[in-house]
Amino acid sequence: MSSKEITTDLSRKDQRFLDVAIALAKTSKCRNKHGAIIVSNGRVLATGVNVDKNNPMVFDCDLLRKTSSSVHAEVAAIKSLR
Repeated sequence: MSSKEITTDLSRKDQRFLDVAIALAKTSKCRNKHGAIIVSNGRVLATGVNVDKNNPMVFDCDLLRKTSSSVHAEVAAIKSLR
């Protein structure tokens, strides 16, 4: 699915940023793939994709550890601003 199938009311510039986020999402190794892009004044400041992050202190079952914990793409993008 391309971003053009998702929305049609974006400017060309916004459409390009959305296309970047979609391309980023495809690089995620998670089952549900998400990408995020932080833009200010037309300039890309940061990008991120969701990634698995399993904390054995939170989950007491191997199955849950393998399937239930991830870092959101938006959080990954914000952390990369540092």
